[in-house]
This record gives sequence, C-alpha cells and structure tokens, in this order.
Amino acid sequence: MLYKSLKIENFRGIKSLELTDFQQVNLLVGENNCGKTSVLEALFLVTGVSNPQLPLTINQLRGLDYLLGHDKDHLLVYHQLDYRNTISIEAEQTESKRSLRISPHRQAGNDDNSMTIDKEKLQNLSLNTLPNNRTVDGYNYEFAITRNQVSTNYKSSFYPLGLFYHLESPPHYQETVNATLVNPVNVLNQLPQNLNSLIKSKQIKKVVKVLEKIDRSITDIIVGTDNLIYCDTGLSQLVPINVMGDGIRRALSLIVTIANFSKGCVFIDELENGFHFRSTKIIWQAIFEAAKEFDVQIFATTHSMECVSAFSSQNAAGCETRLYRLEKERDRTAAIALDQEMLQVALENNWEIR
Repeated sequence: MLYKSLKIENFRGIKSLELTDFQQVNLLVGENNCGKTSVLEALFLVTGVSNPQLPLTINQLRGLDYLLGHDKDHLLVYHQLDYRNTISIEAEQTESKRSLRISPHRQAGNDDNSMTIDKEKLQNLSLNTLPNNRTVDGYNYEFAITRNQVSTNYKSSFYPLGLFYHLESPPHYQETVNATLVNPVNVLNQLPQNLNSLIKSKQIKKVVKVLEKIDRSITDIIVGTDNLIYCDTGLSQLVPINVMGDGIRRALSLIVTIANFSKGCVFIDELENGFHFRSTKIIWQAIFEAAKEFDVQIFATTHSMECVSAFSSQNAAGCETRLYRLEKERDRTAAIALDQEMLQVALENNWEIR
C-alpha cells in the first residue's frame, strides 16, 4: 500500500483537511462542492511531486484548457483564488513521507511591489486607478522526500519562455511512484491503446485472469485490425466486447487502466459516470480484483447511493476498504472515515452517507 494519510492546506476549496488510515481501496463521498475531486487532485499532485506542469493538467481535466497561459488559469488552484495562500500537500507513505509546496512563479523583474510593463500595454487606455499587476505566469515547486528520518529537498518550476513553456525539473530526483487521474468516460475512450500496451508487455493474461472472475466465459481478449476489442468465449468466432454488455466493457476499461499502473495508484473521479446503476456491482468487482492482482491503491469518488451500496456489499477480493464522507461548513472541511463494518451498519439504518 502506497499512501497511509494525506494533509491538504490552501488547495482549491479546501482551507485545511486531513485524512488518515487509507486502505487499498478508498471511496470518497459527500455533497457537491465538498472537495472530493480536490482530494484526488491533491494526491495526483503529490504523487507527481517533481512535475510542476500538473496544476495545468488538472485544470484541463476540468475542461479549463482554453485558459492555458492566462493569469487566471494559474489562480484557480489556490484557496479563495488568492496567490498568497501557498498550497501545502503532505502525504505519508508506507516507507517514506513527501511534502509539496506550490507558490506562484512571477515574471523576471516583477514582484508584489514592482513590475515591468510592455510599451504596447501602455498604449491601451486604462481608466482604473489600480495597477494591473498580472505578473504571475507559472508555478514554483518546493518538495521534500523523507526516508529513515532523513529529508532531501528539491525545487522545480513551470513558466513561459518566449513562445514556449519552460519545465525545470530537479536534476537528481527520480520518481518511484506512478499514478493516473481518470474518469470512467476517458478510460473507455483510451481502452484500445491501453490494451495494446499490455499485449506488447505480455501482461494480457493477467487481465484475462481478472476478467474471468467477472465473466467465466471469457478466455482471451484481442484488439482487431479495425481497433475493435474481441473476446474469445468458446464460440466458433470471436465476439466484439460491445455486444457483451456495457458493464463488461466498462469493467474491462478500468481493469486495463489499473493494470497499466501496476504497483502504483489510480484516482477515479465520479465512478458512476456513464454507468447504469445495475452495472455498479460488476464495476466494483472489477476494481477489487484488479487492485489485488496488480497491487494498485485505488481512490475513487461518487455521488451515487447505488455505487456506495455496491461498494459495501461486494466481495472485496481480499482488499481492505475505507469510505470517507467529506463534510464542509463555511471554510472548514472534515472527513469521517467508515470501515466496512461501520458502513454496513450505516446502510442498514438508512443513515445519509452521500
């Protein structure tokens, strides 16, 4: 298991939040705008701790790629849209700790009290008495990795340089953890290419092994020249997976994604997105089986009560699970953790969990 706990400060709508006792499969629930997706994004950032391009990536995943390069694009990750709120993310792993601080990168020659102004900007009429101090153009990263009580500090940055963006990574740091942030819709779109990569690396048999536990008739999977995925079910010809039911097709997309991040983490936002509620048990079975087979830690979010019920009732294939309910009141965010037994009691008594 990679992550044991997480502490977030000044990230998006979260002023401060601490989550502890992570298990192999973790589900986040709560009302809209309580910070569920932000928790996944914080985990994604601290996993890619040496890649200062990731704040733009998470904005693009929210459909904000049209803002690329604009000052307000960089502003969106800071709490209350205030650059002075330096972002801090700390995560405890099984054998180490990592901490990340994100602050604004400012154009050369600019700070809070002075700035360099292009002549062309001076030609534009401004009737505002306040100066236009839009000097932030990227991100500065300061991060530390602690092992055996010894901390090593690093720095990196991401900012525009002429017509291009400049990514400056620490020269002596090699990332050891691999992770991805996805939703069920985009992993379905990437299924053929992700499956091909597993075929090339001779990992497809493990995928079939997991899928067989969901549908015993499937003995092999093949990507055709037409880019369609076919299953061998013992019939006289291969069967396109599209005709085997939406649940199986989407289950395969998640199994394949998890398989591609073996011994890493997969963060799944809005797990119920694109699924019929009757497919949720199949989906959770696929996640549990794949997480166990490929030794992957899972973090997912949902708004669906059916998804929560399936998470609780499904055989977890030996995976330890945890549900976290996020609650937000004004500027305070808190997390209530429920283990499998507590969750079952809550569901039996019709307590509001979402």
